[in-house]
Amino acid sequence: MRKKLLSRMRVRSESGFTLIEVVIAVVLLLIMGISVGDFAIQAVKASRDAQQRAAAVSIAQEHIEKLSVQIINQDKYSSTDATSDRSEKLFNALTKGISYTDSDNAETALKGYGVDYDKLVSGLTSYNGSPDSSAVEAIDVYERSSTQYTAYTIISKCAVLSGDSDCKKVTGTSYSYDDGTSADSDLSSHKTYVKGRFTDGTDYYGPMLRATVVVVWKNFSWGSDIKSVYSVSKVFDVNQDKRF
Repeated sequence: MRKKLLSRMRVRSESGFTLIEVVIAVVLLLIMGISVGDFAIQAVKASRDAQQRAAAVSIAQEHIEKLSVQIINQDKYSSTDATSDRSEKLFNALTKGISYTDSDNAETALKGYGVDYDKLVSGLTSYNGSPDSSAVEAIDVYERSSTQYTAYTIISKCAVLSGDSDCKKVTGTSYSYDDGTSADSDLSSHKTYVKGRFTDGTDYYGPMLRATVVVVWKNFSWGSDIKSVYSVSKVFDVNQDKRF
């Protein structure tokens, strides 16, 4: 009896896996392989996406820093001039090179990318700048690691209410400067600077300029038709007497 039992066990152990067992094992290995492969693909996409975003951040910061240098250098020069000239000089320094025309279609392009353009620029989108070699271009194109980036630099007017910290778009009319002259046309026009603080008869406002850089690129990691957007803003105090 013992010999028969040992014989049966030996025969079974030598027979190996059945066909069903082999099929199940292969299916399990395929599922594991697909899962690992999909994870690897997603990891590569995420890495590529992070690299593209890092490049976009770098481009946006370069533009903001260049604008900062323009206005800082001009402010140093203006410190020896009359204070009444400061607003105009800083306005010109910051907006030089930012010259939008209808053909630029920055608004159309950014809205097409899903950007809340009206909120971004506070309703003011254009300037008649005087481009030179040191100026930041209104629309510039970069090539980084086989990816094309388009940088849109937008300058907008805003104002800070005395005692507040939030720079907001000025709406309405009937604003005047300290000397009693109207400030309405300077506030609404993109071609003129705001000479100094102004009031609506109750509150006082300090003029500011907000620089916003929007960088757009094709995110090939997630599809050739997908656009990614990164933006950064900085507010500059151009008030002539630096009260704000």
